[in-house]
Amino acid sequence: MLFDYLIAAAIGFAGMLGVLHVGTTIITLNEQTFQITMADTILRELSALSLLVEATPTTLLQSCKTDIGVPSESFCRMVLETLPALPDHRLQVLAGGALELSWIPASGDQLTVTRMPERW
Repeated sequence: MLFDYLIAAAIGFAGMLGVLHVGTTIITLNEQTFQITMADTILRELSALSLLVEATPTTLLQSCKTDIGVPSESFCRMVLETLPALPDHRLQVLAGGALELSWIPASGDQLTVTRMPERW
């Protein structure tokens, strides 16, 4: 009887560990999905605004940190509130004008989102 109880307890413990692992994986995927969506939104807005005001993306981000102008006030507010959600973020302008935003989430693997520039 005691042996049966120990086997049942071990199976139950293994099942709970499995549920814990699945839950952790779901939370990690949810966090990464949120971060990828935010990065894509930032790059899309940055690309469109740089095309409208005819400025480079890095110039736009630097102007957001110093002074907020009327045409880009809502953009700067969105970027300054969203970028902290991307730990250790780095924005680069690649050859051909493509924008690349990369960051290192809590999982430790670097994530990168790349967007080609908008053309009219």
